[in-house]
Amino acid sequence: MMNIRSFLAFSLLALAPLPALAQALPRIAALYPPGARAGSTLDVAIRGGGLDGAREVVVNGGGLSVKLNELNIKVDPAEQKIFQAKCALCHELRGPANISRTADQWVATVDRMIRDKAAPIEAADRAKIVSYVQAAARASAGLTARVTVAADATPGAREIRVVGANGSSTAFPFVVTTEPETLEVEPNNAVDKAPLVTLPQTVSGQVAAGDTDSFAFQAEQGQRLVFNCNAYRLNPGSQAFFFPVLYLYDEKGRELARNNGYFSLDPLIDWTAPASGRYVIQVRDMLYRGSPGSIYRLSMGALPYKTYLFPPGGRRGETVAATLGGENMKAAALSVPVAADAPVGVRQVSTAQGVFRFVAGDYPEFVEGAGGEAREVSLPVSINGRVLAEAEEDRYSFKLTKETLGAYTFELFADRVGSPLVGKLTLRNAKGQSLATSEGTTAARDPRIDYTFSQEGEYTLEVTDAARKFSEAHVYRVSAGPSAPDFAVTVSPDNPNLGPGSSVYVSVRVQRRVGIRGDIEVTFPNLPPGVTASPTILRADQNQGFAILTAAADAKPGSFAIGAPVAKAVVDGKTLVRDAIPYEILRINNNNQLAPRTNMVVTIGPEMGWRVRIEPGAMTMSPEGGPVEVKVRLERNGSDGDIPFAILGVPQGIQAPGAILFKKGTNELTFTMTPSNTGVFAPRGANQPPGPTQFLLALINGREGEGMQMASPAVPVTLALPAPQK
Repeated sequence: MMNIRSFLAFSLLALAPLPALAQALPRIAALYPPGARAGSTLDVAIRGGGLDGAREVVVNGGGLSVKLNELNIKVDPAEQKIFQAKCALCHELRGPANISRTADQWVATVDRMIRDKAAPIEAADRAKIVSYVQAAARASAGLTARVTVAADATPGAREIRVVGANGSSTAFPFVVTTEPETLEVEPNNAVDKAPLVTLPQTVSGQVAAGDTDSFAFQAEQGQRLVFNCNAYRLNPGSQAFFFPVLYLYDEKGRELARNNGYFSLDPLIDWTAPASGRYVIQVRDMLYRGSPGSIYRLSMGALPYKTYLFPPGGRRGETVAATLGGENMKAAALSVPVAADAPVGVRQVSTAQGVFRFVAGDYPEFVEGAGGEAREVSLPVSINGRVLAEAEEDRYSFKLTKETLGAYTFELFADRVGSPLVGKLTLRNAKGQSLATSEGTTAARDPRIDYTFSQEGEYTLEVTDAARKFSEAHVYRVSAGPSAPDFAVTVSPDNPNLGPGSSVYVSVRVQRRVGIRGDIEVTFPNLPPGVTASPTILRADQNQGFAILTAAADAKPGSFAIGAPVAKAVVDGKTLVRDAIPYEILRINNNNQLAPRTNMVVTIGPEMGWRVRIEPGAMTMSPEGGPVEVKVRLERNGSDGDIPFAILGVPQGIQAPGAILFKKGTNELTFTMTPSNTGVFAPRGANQPPGPTQFLLALINGREGEGMQMASPAVPVTLALPAPQK
């Protein structure tokens, strides 16, 4: 565990300039297009940093086949001559060398010129022109991949990563749908020259600096249409440079509607046509900014949104009478059978409006009705409700007798079932006094209360939306019943990359729930050959720790392994096992935001700019033994500047500096750790549990969220504890 001295030093280190940071974090800033229809094949441009030497794409989720295109693509001179003769002089069709479009967009452009502009291109010439523009587009676009989506691919997002010379990249979503899809084709800036699209349609687009993307469509009088722009929801990091706005115009260019920030930063327009005719929807950045990362998916048509399945869960072995509804659609009845042997927890249910998440449980079910009065329930129970009015408080009362007192857990499911509700739970006694409260955050929207009742009587559980928003889609489910030992562990980064002979730091955080008072062990069962992880044990008084991953000197660059770390705790002789949740750290406006990922990918990258190690490789400390001298050796590999390190792991009761600094030209430093009779060495009574017998000492260099946090291998320090006092 990091003590306060090390924490402060680490915080100062994070603020200091780090000229010797050895490895940029490989990052995908955008995929374009960021989605496709099931059964389609298309080229996807991959934009980001640190993606040099890309050789493989890792996809989490089935139904996608992804193959990187060759970077050194050569165009056929004969095909190029045909293009120049037939197309190059046209004011609407310049070459792939000076207009950024995907290979598929160029094909669409060629076909549009033939279809709409009567370009004199025969079928044989078209094939050669298409072959040329595809090759030229791939050659000028940089890193691209051919994505094939299976016809039976389940709708939803997949995580895509690239493994290259610098290791594995961060993840980026690729969305699979079953609806018609197309790509924007420039020029489409002018309202009066906007290309016509057939609704319903989802258009994937990209906004350049000063760019506007316009799309014309036909609407009938009284027709209700929805225009839903998905940008921030694809990539939260885009908020630093892309704030999409939607404008709706009539055929004379008069503005009819506009919107920004309906779903967080993403706009939506819900509009009913006043008359039959031609209209135009337009996407642009609010400040006319733009970049390769300014991508969006604009869904247009008589489409539902804020769709929901209610109730969002059911009891195993029963069939749930549910309602499928949403904005711009007629609610429909739906029967959801829940198999008796279905796993407890969140599962998926396929419907006519897509795939919904649904919770299977074992408690009796309660479905709220209308009104704001308290409903009576009996524990244990699974409560299904929704917030239908601003500041609505749904109250559920229950009684506990002397026989039913004890520890209970109230866990809300909203975000995990796709609801926009940001949940807040409040537990009150019969006098209305608050006993406990828990509120969702942007990182974890689903709250939970663990509470031990010691007095019989009547209690009330309140459910509200912390953001004071409401709709029929603000559904929730609360599982309320006797507590069972449980815990959750998160790790970051989600893509540790380390060079041969080098080490990286992985942050480990634990959320202890009921009954978890002892040690929690975290292991990394999925590591590339030659990579080992330091022992990671979070003691009873620890909720934060670290692991150091170290690669052998002969570890093979390019090798990688996929899988989540595993955490174990022992309660009453039984071992509880939980998968740790990897988190990507998004650095947005100088603040860290956490994005959960499905798996961790550990990769062997190139040689690092330096290596550092602690000597000796193992130590023993006791108050009687006095101070221990620690030697640190730095092996520079082209890094000639100042390199700071924070010292991690030193527990209370041992004095040590929080950080050290290797000045330019310095390769060896020494610091001292001095034990005292406090903290880990404090005298203990005969009935007190023994303290830790060992801690891990490590050095770390790096700024969280901006690069790999390079480290030294962890060194075990054994503590010779005093005998218990009688």
